[in-house]
Amino acid sequence: MLTPRSSMKSFSLITNGGNVNLSLIVCVESLISRTKKSRSLKSRKRMQRKRLERLKRRKN
Repeated sequence: MLTPRSSMKSFSLITNGGNVNLSLIVCVESLISRTKKSRSLKSRKRMQRKRLERLKRRKN
């Protein structure tokens, strides 16, 4: 993320209804981290598949 988590939390606390903003930020952060993880997993699987294909070709 562009801004560090601590600064975001302090900003949300300063605004009125800080708790609401905090929960929103936490939700956004968890969503972002989830998407990043899923992307990395997909790419890793793709790499493994390519590696397997290469090995098969060598054997043949």
